[in-house]
Amino acid sequence: MTVTALAPNRDATSRAARTHALVPAVALLLLHAVLAWRTRVPGLTLAGDDAAYLALARALRETRYVELWTAGAPVHAMYPPAYPGLLALLGATGPDGIAVAVLANILLSTCALAGAALLAARRSPWLAVALLLVCAPNPMLVSLAGRVYSEPFFSALLVGALLLCTTTTLTRRRLLAAATLAVVAALTRRIGVSLLLALLLDLALQRRWRTAGLLGLVSLCTVGAWLGFTLRAPRLAAGWSYVSDALYVPKPAANAAPANAAPATSAPARAEHAPSLPRVLVARVRTQVPGYLTRTIPAALSQPTVPGTPVDNVVGAIILVLAGGAGMAVLARRERLVVLALIAYGGVLVLWPWASGRFLAPVLPLLMLCVLAGLHWLGARAVGPRVGWAAVWSTSRHSPATVENTDASAHGIQPAQCLGCSRTRFRHHAAKKVGSPAGLVGLREPFTHDVARA
Repeated sequence: MTVTALAPNRDATSRAARTHALVPAVALLLLHAVLAWRTRVPGLTLAGDDAAYLALARALRETRYVELWTAGAPVHAMYPPAYPGLLALLGATGPDGIAVAVLANILLSTCALAGAALLAARRSPWLAVALLLVCAPNPMLVSLAGRVYSEPFFSALLVGALLLCTTTTLTRRRLLAAATLAVVAALTRRIGVSLLLALLLDLALQRRWRTAGLLGLVSLCTVGAWLGFTLRAPRLAAGWSYVSDALYVPKPAANAAPANAAPATSAPARAEHAPSLPRVLVARVRTQVPGYLTRTIPAALSQPTVPGTPVDNVVGAIILVLAGGAGMAVLARRERLVVLALIAYGGVLVLWPWASGRFLAPVLPLLMLCVLAGLHWLGARAVGPRVGWAAVWSTSRHSPATVENTDASAHGIQPAQCLGCSRTRFRHHAAKKVGSPAGLVGLREPFTHDVARA
């Protein structure tokens, strides 16, 4: 069975239809910006990375990249320098610059959503409206846009690179701009290396070997140099280094004998050995895949749930797999790089030691684009185009309810809890998972820990 792309009819592609879809699209983008500003975090927090980013930006203004919050100011090798560099350029180097940093993040988040909408508009302008109806009021995306976090910057770079590389006519200038955005994305968040790998694979599939070689050389001299520098960091330990987190192998838990136990008369038991790294990675995949499908992704999308039963999680996972897979097959015909980037990004997530909705934020609009395109294709293939659009709009109708949840302060909920990554939850998660075969570790809080130690 051949997969046909989502092709809009003549009315949908007409200028009038594009104009009519432009009005709600712009309104939803403005809604996203207004909600992010109204629910922004006005000061520094203890549970996030904002203080560390501002301090690193101040260090860059002093032509250093050191941890000003730690005694002795050691060289910092955990967070890549691109986002602190952006804050340094904007002059956001302390608490007085939080408003500037938040405004920049809101603009970047809005641009990322606009770029994802442009990708969807290549199929149909109303598919772009449906995508924005889901993502613009999304609580997680709104909350991240109103904070001094690197996700909005990374998302804008990611979507921008994909938008440039999937145009009908890929000129050298566009490819150069896309490669630049991909390299900066990898220097913003290390998972951006997945975008570089996807771009290199796409160039190889196009047999553009010279371009792929040049991109690989530039990536090696920039991103590779940074990764090599982090390998020589003074603190290569889980919780202080992303490399150590990725390669973390838990030690076997020691089983202490009860105090009133009789002395052992038999031969001592064989000492337990730590599991090998391949076993740890396999265990992580077995843990993370169902976790993302049944809990993390539905929570990130504010999917309605039925308390006290896992049926809704299973049904949501089945719909996500079917619709997402069909959407990827549809997009692969003309936007193959988008599919490759999502696969590479997801591969890193399932191998990473822990899961968080925050990790999904940069690719959430792209994931929803696949789901909506897949729903339309499945409905149109089974019955007709009207059923396909009915599936798309019925899915998008769940998003207005999330607007009420976006204003966390009105409900007495901390924004970190809306993101699903509060300190308490991760500490409880760490207490349960450290030492397990999956090798999960808890949330790192370098800034607050260093303040305590200093």
